[in-house]
Amino acid sequence: MTLNGLVTWKMLGSSTLIELGFPIKVPQNANQDVIWNLVAKHAQEHGVVCIHYDECQHIFKDKSAEAQNILIDSFKSLLKKPSWPLMLIFSGVDELREFIMREEQLRYLVKTVTYHEIDPSSEEDLLELNRLCFAYADRVEVDFTDLSNSDFFRRLAFACSNRWGLVINLIFDALVEAAGAKEASITSAHFCRAFTETQELSPRMSPFSINEYDKYFDGEAILSAWLRKGKDAL
Repeated sequence: MTLNGLVTWKMLGSSTLIELGFPIKVPQNANQDVIWNLVAKHAQEHGVVCIHYDECQHIFKDKSAEAQNILIDSFKSLLKKPSWPLMLIFSGVDELREFIMREEQLRYLVKTVTYHEIDPSSEEDLLELNRLCFAYADRVEVDFTDLSNSDFFRRLAFACSNRWGLVINLIFDALVEAAGAKEASITSAHFCRAFTETQELSPRMSPFSINEYDKYFDGEAILSAWLRKGKDAL
């Protein structure tokens, strides 16, 4: 679930319930304690032990220190809920660490992991991209062999602003399209369509479809479009 700056704790609970497949609409007059108790209960009934909140820094931005502290304390309570303690994954930019680590007790409950940007000239990073693509493709029984080359991985890294999380998102989107169409293998066209849909571009214009893509595409504009998508989505 991707967060934005307009979300309150109550709204987050309602959205979490929807993502968990809660079968009825959450009543508008339900208070936040009721909603989050339902989150824990519904998660327990369905065996959900972990919830991922992406772009989590946005929920803290532009809020008062008091409002931020309430959010932090609420996340801590969710982690320590006696009836069904949940594991939470918070992902986002570096400033997220400052918000989360502010609370002493929460600091001891959290393990932080920092991912460096993808280096397209690094053989190690290209091999890791290869492993990622094959791992996810194998899960949906789609063959990735035809795209397993350095040129494709550099295009993939460029299209995702050299960020691992964005790479994974784009791989997911491309594989959903390929698997949904019952394709035996995935092609650059699947990645092209997944990229242009996200970036709101012409369907045939992407780093996966043209030569000298780094001359025709602005890396900063690509990143801005990715971030816009994350900020506007919940």
